[in-house]
Amino acid sequence: MEPVDPRKFDWPIPEPDSAEELALSADESLQKAAEGLSVDLNRLPAPLSQGFAELLAECFDDSPSPSESVYAIERMFAAAPATVADFVSGALLSPRAFRRLFTLLGHSRVLGRFLLMHGWREFLQLSEAQLAAAVTKADVVAATRTRMASGDDIRSALRVAHYMAALRVLYREAVLQRPIEETGAEISALADAALEIALEYARQELSVKGLTPATDFRFCVIAMGKLGASELNYSSDIDLMFIYDGEGPERVGAQGYAVRLAEALIPLLDDATEHGRVFRVDTRLRPEGKRGRLARSLQGTLDYYFSFGTTLERQALIKARAAAGDTALGHEMVEKLQPWIFRKYLTVEEINQIQALKRSIEQRTGNRDEQFTDVKTGFGGIRDIEFVTQFLQLLNGGRIEGVRRAATLAALDALARQGVLNPHEALELADAYRFLRSVEHRLQLWEGAQTHTLPAHGNALVRIGRALGLRGPRPMDPARRLVHALQKHTLRSRGLMVRLFAGLFDSHRSPAESELVLDHDMGDQQAAGILAPYGFTDPAGAFRAIRELAEETQENRLYGPRARKYLASMMPALLDFCGKSPQPDFTLLNFERICANLGAKTVLFELVAEDPRALAIFGSIAAQSQWLTDILARRPGLVDEFIDGLQTFAALDKQRLRDDLHSRVAFAQDAVDALFWQRDVELLRIGLFDVNGRTPLPETLRELAALADVLLEFALRNALASELARDSAMDEASVRDHFVVIAMGKLGSGAMNYASDLDLVFAYDPAAFGDAAAAQAFYVRLARRLRDLLSQSGERGKLYEVDLRLRPRGKSSPLAVTLDELDKYLRQDAGYWERIAATRARVLDTSTAAGKRAGTILDDFVFGAPVDVQATRDMRARLEAEAPTGGLKRGRGGTLDIEFLLAHLQMLHGLREPGLWEAIEQLAARGAIDAADEDAIAGTYAFQRQVVNRLQILDGVSRHELPQDGALEVFARRMGYQAGPTSGAARQLTEELAWHRDNARRMFEKYVR
Repeated sequence: MEPVDPRKFDWPIPEPDSAEELALSADESLQKAAEGLSVDLNRLPAPLSQGFAELLAECFDDSPSPSESVYAIERMFAAAPATVADFVSGALLSPRAFRRLFTLLGHSRVLGRFLLMHGWREFLQLSEAQLAAAVTKADVVAATRTRMASGDDIRSALRVAHYMAALRVLYREAVLQRPIEETGAEISALADAALEIALEYARQELSVKGLTPATDFRFCVIAMGKLGASELNYSSDIDLMFIYDGEGPERVGAQGYAVRLAEALIPLLDDATEHGRVFRVDTRLRPEGKRGRLARSLQGTLDYYFSFGTTLERQALIKARAAAGDTALGHEMVEKLQPWIFRKYLTVEEINQIQALKRSIEQRTGNRDEQFTDVKTGFGGIRDIEFVTQFLQLLNGGRIEGVRRAATLAALDALARQGVLNPHEALELADAYRFLRSVEHRLQLWEGAQTHTLPAHGNALVRIGRALGLRGPRPMDPARRLVHALQKHTLRSRGLMVRLFAGLFDSHRSPAESELVLDHDMGDQQAAGILAPYGFTDPAGAFRAIRELAEETQENRLYGPRARKYLASMMPALLDFCGKSPQPDFTLLNFERICANLGAKTVLFELVAEDPRALAIFGSIAAQSQWLTDILARRPGLVDEFIDGLQTFAALDKQRLRDDLHSRVAFAQDAVDALFWQRDVELLRIGLFDVNGRTPLPETLRELAALADVLLEFALRNALASELARDSAMDEASVRDHFVVIAMGKLGSGAMNYASDLDLVFAYDPAAFGDAAAAQAFYVRLARRLRDLLSQSGERGKLYEVDLRLRPRGKSSPLAVTLDELDKYLRQDAGYWERIAATRARVLDTSTAAGKRAGTILDDFVFGAPVDVQATRDMRARLEAEAPTGGLKRGRGGTLDIEFLLAHLQMLHGLREPGLWEAIEQLAARGAIDAADEDAIAGTYAFQRQVVNRLQILDGVSRHELPQDGALEVFARRMGYQAGPTSGAARQLTEELAWHRDNARRMFEKYVR
């Protein structure tokens, strides 16, 4: 498609010196107006009529449209014949003043009508010095009050004062050629003055009706748009909103009074009377637009924007200004909104929204075939320049306060001074803006209409060109020069934007992924096409999950628009993350579940939009673990603490964990819930660092065990306190000193899996009691309470599964046994398998008397007899025979091969070390393991434990078998394998696992002999 080019537009201007040009430029209307005027002049004495005719002829070249100037005077003479003599006499007495009047009549029909019907006498009396002086708000306020004091009603006074001041503004712009920024500021001063007077009168009207607010009531008129930026057009609407603070009259309240003030004020300016109107008033930029309350409290306004405000409202508020009333209140609102307006970043969706607005403006212009004739919304027009300026302000204003300027020209200058634009770019845009705004003024002044489109008639273009001071030797030259300047400026402004924002203004839509959230009419089929590249097996289900994500929770439904905005912004990144995850459907559904119960989804969405690392955090949990997802879904309050904790968490330190848990329990209403909460926070951190590869596998297993140790300590303290509360005569220190908890299995080895049970043995010395039966009753109750506390089921699930079957004689013995019974059982009745298991036994508190004795008993049991190689092999063979095919723990080459190997060597060499990797290292140091085999044993064991951990983190269930069929392929991807051209991820995993199992069996055979 050929790029648009305004130079190829067919303007209604004939070729120079052509017959068409001469015909078009023949001004028959001037002749007709002069003929009509001569009839009225003939009624006057000859000196007057002849002198006036000569004066008219001298003025023709000053007016952009001499025929219009003459015709305006002729219309006045026809409508008010009694004034003809006075008018002519006044003109001849002040010929220079009349010449100014004649010039202005050619610029504006609407001001001309007012001038000739109501204000010519006053205008002719104005000196050049008065006309040259800048128009200020104070001048207009004073003039309006003077007219009211002279008997004019409020509406007449406002309008006459307004139009007389507007004539002065026009003279300064058109004749004295004052810059456009001065003109805009002076027209804005007219509006500010009118608002001030109208507000005073509205207060008085309400007071007469018995409505007087409290002394602390404050009310401010906030100017938006061009008025807010003090760059108003002659025929602009004025965009207003109203805010208040304090107490209103008791009868209607503060809001009711504020609304009545606004309702009384607006028609004073907006109603059309015989004198016209002051300004049209538009209040649609207020919060919630036409549906919103006409006036809001300061706090209500701030709450609205911070909670529900859109990107377009941020753009609009760049120009907000306190215009009338309590301006301190308005300044306070604007100041408090600055952090919201100028944020430190623009999200993808906010950029999308800005793009969508620009496209809709251009489309409307294109549909009207006015792409090159509309100076506001057309190609390279005023909107383009304002648009790019505001975009750069939003993009940079959060970091650079200096670019926060309301007026466009001031903002362009600031952007250049701050290095956002280079000076040449800013100058070109500013020159184009000044020219286009000048053209816009000429268009609107003519009939007082809000038009921005150049006329489709050559003579009208000549008039506009002459009004801008463009002349030439040929009749149509002003039109030609106007078009040439228009093309030059619009090409430059559009070219600069294309260069500055490559692709920003193209016609492409927002990223399709964002449309999944934003397009409420999208159907499943269209959504499936967008989702197809991301590998979802159930696109309809994925689309439903996205729609669910886009809906705020019931209690936060008011925040829905804000949540959708940020979700749309992050949607491309979220889908990309899901697509790269092992199972996209699983990841997206889990992410939705994490968000579903949050206090406000927008909090997490904003976090992800601001910091992509947040998506990696919660996305990793969603992709790898249904279990951890359940925790977050069940406890949405964990999100904030989890994110905060990630800033300081390093490797798990038991003392840090004890301190954290102590503080949590101290301030918790439910100490047990505090244990669950601490566990969940730590599990999330351990799991995240594990799946992201931040923590090596051995350290992950140690941290899981350390977490269990600390939670077990606090649970024991809680259980002991509960039991002692039943008998305050018991000595706590003595009871605790004579009780011991022995950890076995994975907990004992200090290397737990995610779903490991707590294998525990409870033993005691009855010496703390005078009676053995009383001691047994107490310690059995203590053990039961501790077990129940750790493993009771509820909405929070279980803290841990507890297994007490490794105690002497298993289920047939009490939950807690005496140390003597433990010693006797181990010496006389324990099997060899229990000796192997005891190599992993660990006394949790070796500082107590019971703990020290238990350690001695265990050492005597493990190392007090010769090693039986055959018994070790037989035990391993029996467990292997009982295992399912491919069992990762008991099957051939499973983790038990390494664990039995280590237990055998430890018993053989007298090494008391329950830690597995620590045992490997120490056995190698003693020469019990060849140096070449140390890494092989450690690596094989770590690989297999990692496979088990990945299985268990998925759903928190203790399992030691690989999934089958397609589920195995997904699991392999969770392990980090990628399908290649010749083999899938599952095959790669099973081949590597087979190698490690062979290696484990080879090591077992080598050392257990």
